[in-house]
Amino acid sequence: MMSIVRILLPFVYCVTVGTAYSLVFKRKLIDSLAPAFFLQILLMLLTGITIGRLSVGIWIGFIVALGAIFYFCVREKSLASLSTVFVLPGKFLRVDVCLFVVAYLVIFVFNAGKHFNMSGEFTHWGWFVRESYNNDFLYSISTKAFEHKDYVPGVSLFETLWCRLSLRYSEPNAYRGIQMLQISMLLPVVLGIYNKISENLERKSHKIAMFVVNLFIVLALPLFSAVPFYHTLYMDLILGVLVFYCIWITISEDFDGYSLWLLGLTLSIIMLCKNVGIAFVPALFLFYGAWHHLASDKNVSRIRIWISSFVVAAVSVIPWALYQAFLRAKGVNVAPHYQNDITASYWKAIAMKGIVAHVSYLWIVVALAVLFIIFALIEDNQDNRRKVVLIGLWVFLTGIYYSVIMYFVYKNNIVESEAVEFVGLERYMSTYVLMALYAVVVTYSLYMSAGRKVAPYLAAIFLVENIAVFFGAGQLLPGTLTHDEIWYEGHIEYLNNTLPEGADLLFVSASADVNAGSRVQFYCENIEITEGIFASDSDVDTGLDDGYSVEEFAKECAEHDYIYFFSYEDDFIDRYSDAFEGSDVIALGKLYKVENVNGKIRTSPVE
Repeated sequence: MMSIVRILLPFVYCVTVGTAYSLVFKRKLIDSLAPAFFLQILLMLLTGITIGRLSVGIWIGFIVALGAIFYFCVREKSLASLSTVFVLPGKFLRVDVCLFVVAYLVIFVFNAGKHFNMSGEFTHWGWFVRESYNNDFLYSISTKAFEHKDYVPGVSLFETLWCRLSLRYSEPNAYRGIQMLQISMLLPVVLGIYNKISENLERKSHKIAMFVVNLFIVLALPLFSAVPFYHTLYMDLILGVLVFYCIWITISEDFDGYSLWLLGLTLSIIMLCKNVGIAFVPALFLFYGAWHHLASDKNVSRIRIWISSFVVAAVSVIPWALYQAFLRAKGVNVAPHYQNDITASYWKAIAMKGIVAHVSYLWIVVALAVLFIIFALIEDNQDNRRKVVLIGLWVFLTGIYYSVIMYFVYKNNIVESEAVEFVGLERYMSTYVLMALYAVVVTYSLYMSAGRKVAPYLAAIFLVENIAVFFGAGQLLPGTLTHDEIWYEGHIEYLNNTLPEGADLLFVSASADVNAGSRVQFYCENIEITEGIFASDSDVDTGLDDGYSVEEFAKECAEHDYIYFFSYEDDFIDRYSDAFEGSDVIALGKLYKVENVNGKIRTSPVE
């Protein structure tokens, strides 16, 4: 019974807030979910900052939504206005409602049994959700030791909301939260493209086939990324979706008060998704202004377009600025700054390092530019050609702009040991790549007069072939089928059951297991773990404990109460046996109590 409740509560919440937004703004349910979710994120952020309780924001959002629905029903003295959100005049469920229901069920089933799998999920992203859920406050003020407490909390707040609605924190529920937020922005695009293409299709079977193909293309496109779109809490790809959603708002909505409202709302979430999101604000402001300067009715004042766009962009910064003020007031340290001499090597990495299937960022930007040039040359309709040129020019210039922004991020905001190796470059640049690929799909579907009937099918075949051969289609399967497991579950259970709360543990692992300590720490949250990698090769780039002498090793051990040998280098015992009273007590998978006796480390097995 409880399992059914956990499935239904998030569904009821989505329907409630989506319906309320639909009634207030006279939009379809599928178009209302994303902005309704954005408003909920802002409410949780506001109550988290002002009164320190995230759940209050959830209740306010739900109660206001119920109040809006009640108001419309009373005003109409019937359920007629409510039924129009879900039912067509012929008493059939609306296509967008059916699409949402199917998407909700698929997201629920596909995440069953999934567990965190990427290093950042154990060092901070997973902590963000769990700490926010357990304590009902913004994770930045948690007393627990985890990384990046200064990161903006937007998407993590929605993941926390989903866990609250599901009545428990779990890794599958966190995934469901971020995926529901992503899908809420992509499904309107599916319907928008389908409605445009289906204008030229007469047979119902062709329309159905085109709808399925478009749905597949939009939802499968992110599988090209090195980051598993459907199996991660990383913000890089959802940031790309948010930026693209702003493009979609711009080209699918007329210039009016609602489109300005929706633009500002989305821009505020972009900045709350990831700190680098603020760099996209001026680029998106320029695109919105330029698009409506070109495409809006001649009676609309162009000065009004630009002034309104600028004001909305400026106001959208307020939630981000409030959170930054909150961090300063709470004394939360911002990310460290380094000055790295990486200029030449960065641009070499941009030109040479593979982002998607060994293709570098530079060549992706060039290929996109060429593709838009081809689109513009083969399109006969002059109005469509101007729109294609504008989108293509913006995508190209934004590609250059984003590479410059990321240069300064690597130079000033990333730990030096990672900056010089350009750790995460594929992931960071995937934000732009995903946004640009979606821009290509939408441009072709909406503004290319020729070839609409055949090309989507060819694109779908191309996607199927490449995803099956090169990319992780397994992320679309439930964890129960792929046998997704908790990392090092046996070690975690052993340590949690053996050590007292607050124990100070030195966790010894080999350089090949560089992420083991953070994974174990995540699940052993009541134990203070220090990871030690004592490698003989000083060139091993762990950023941790390379090249310790015997004396340094003994001193490090003496600073902890316990030591656990998860793994170690081949020559570990030969190098450090003199630090112990006896090397026979050093064994893998064993936990020892540590004492310093006359400069030697005495290890007593803990049973």
